[in-house]
Amino acid sequence: MKKLMYLLCLVLLLVGCSAEKSYETMGTLSPEPEKAAMMNIKLEVPEDAAAHVMGTEQEGRIYFGADYTLCMQVMYAGDLNQTLQECTGFEREHLDILETKTALYKRYEAVWTGVGEGGDQLGRIAVLDDGNYHYVLTAMADAQNAGKLSQTWQPIFQSFGLQPNNDA
Repeated sequence: MKKLMYLLCLVLLLVGCSAEKSYETMGTLSPEPEKAAMMNIKLEVPEDAAAHVMGTEQEGRIYFGADYTLCMQVMYAGDLNQTLQECTGFEREHLDILETKTALYKRYEAVWTGVGEGGDQLGRIAVLDDGNYHYVLTAMADAQNAGKLSQTWQPIFQSFGLQPNNDA
């Protein structure tokens, strides 16, 4: 009898339990926006680094000079701080940035120093922002070569620019 009472109590407790109904709804899916065409990149690289070592214009290119390394890459625009941090290791607030504008894009430039595997490193960055993409040029070298590299890097960074893509 005791067993029957326990069983009856258990059945009464479980009677109120039922599986909850779950519903799934589908919202209106908007198509992914088309990506804007990239602009043509202008960059004049010295003869000692003229042949790029790896990459394409979309993936990025790495050039090795005698005493320095150049990296040109394209990233989606949006968060300039994220681009700077990814390329330099520093947030925007920790860099002194020179900002200029042209009719086609905004240009941000900065120089920084850091400690690398081989000692102190000097870096320079230019970011061209056309609203859709960040076109980034960075240069890195040992800090002890900073004096002679400023003459080498100046024409490279001056040549870095964008032209509209006439194919689009």
